[in-house]
Amino acid sequence: MLTINELRQLPTKDLHEELQRVSREYLKIKMDVEGGFAKESHKAKQLRRQIARIQTIQKEIQIEKATKPKKEEEPKKPAAKKTEKKVAKKTTKQEKKK
Repeated sequence: MLTINELRQLPTKDLHEELQRVSREYLKIKMDVEGGFAKESHKAKQLRRQIARIQTIQKEIQIEKATKPKKEEEPKKPAAKKTEKKVAKKTTKQEKKK
C-alpha cells in the first residue's frame, strides 16, 4: 500500500487508477469475509481507509484547481486607427456646424 506522501506525488490519472485498483481489492476481500473464506479480515479496514485517503487527495486537488486564480489577462488596447477616425469625424462635423 502506498503512503499518503507517495499518493500526493502521483499524477491525477494514476491516482484515479490506484483508487479503482484498491476499490476492486476491497470488494473482493469484503465478499471473502462475508462468505467466511478470508483469513485476513483486517485488510478490509485497511483498504477502506486507503480508499478514503485517495478520495481526500482527489478532493484537495479539485479544490486547489477551483480556488487557483486564473492568469490575469492584459487589458485589450483599442485599435488606434478606429479611434483616430472617430475623432477626425467628430471634428469635421463640429467644423461643418460652425
